Amino acid sequence: MEGGIPIYEIPVYWRGRVSEGKYLHAPPGGPDIICVTLTGCIILGEVTLRMTARQWEDEIEPIWRHAEEVRKELENNMLLLFIMPRVREDTFNRIRDLSRPYFPVTTLTFEQLFSLARILPYVQVIRHEALESLLKRLQIVPFPKRTFPNIDAYMEFSEKSLREWIRDAAEKALPIFFTTKIYEELIRLGGEAPRRSIVRRLSQDQEVRRFLGILGFRERGEREYGKVIEGILRGRRIFNLLESYNLASIKNDKLDAVDPDEAVNTLLYLIGRLSLEGEHEHREALGDTIGGSGSESGNK
Repeated sequence: MEGGIPIYEIPVYWRGRVSEGKYLHAPPGGPDIICVTLTGCIILGEVTLRMTARQWEDEIEPIWRHAEEVRKELENNMLLLFIMPRVREDTFNRIRDLSRPYFPVTTLTFEQLFSLARILPYVQVIRHEALESLLKRLQIVPFPKRTFPNIDAYMEFSEKSLREWIRDAAEKALPIFFTTKIYEELIRLGGEAPRRSIVRRLSQDQEVRRFLGILGFRERGEREYGKVIEGILRGRRIFNLLESYNLASIKNDKLDAVDPDEAVNTLLYLIGRLSLEGEHEHREALGDTIGGSGSESGNK
């Protein structure tokens, strides 16, 4: 119980505490973090800095006993998540050999966790199902061993899967990210500007460059960034999106933004609509504005 509320009814529960401005470790006898997703999956998380041979005995093995206790109490799906600087080979072998079908086990290195964190500022919504699916995809399965014969094979698969998931999340966030970025630049420029000026300013924006890095574009010069951005804006018809949602008008290759007071609700609506719909519904919500002919029904 925490403040009269059962722990497993709290979406994210960290068992550590803060004392005099210092973060104190979670006490022994249970996981460091307990998460309950909207799908009903319970994620038991253990974070360790230990990199010695006792990584398993001291930090990880006890979680199995606690997971068994939770499973007896609750019928929810469960996932064990271990976060550490680096996965030791002996730890990997034990997890692989001892995992159970009802205990999917996933490991994340600190660098992988940081990679996930870097995408969060650009993604308005990450569905619990999507995150749960990622963690289950990265799990160390108990059989067959030939799937991951050693730690190197597993880490190669884990890194590749994580990069693909992050890139996919960035792709889905791309229309909202560039739409809001263009509108922000228009307002900074007094509400109107030629399209070329917008592209040039975007090519200088460090946040845009970081976002392009997540999409897989390597660092390059300002002119080359401009070409990449121009290609994205044209290919995904982002300027059409601005116009169809009445955020700006376009005439003679010049953009004219609507008043910010009018744009606030539109931006919130756009973010909510594009973020919360599935991929098929996502395309229907945009109609033909992105990837189509710009029909009347698509521009409502």
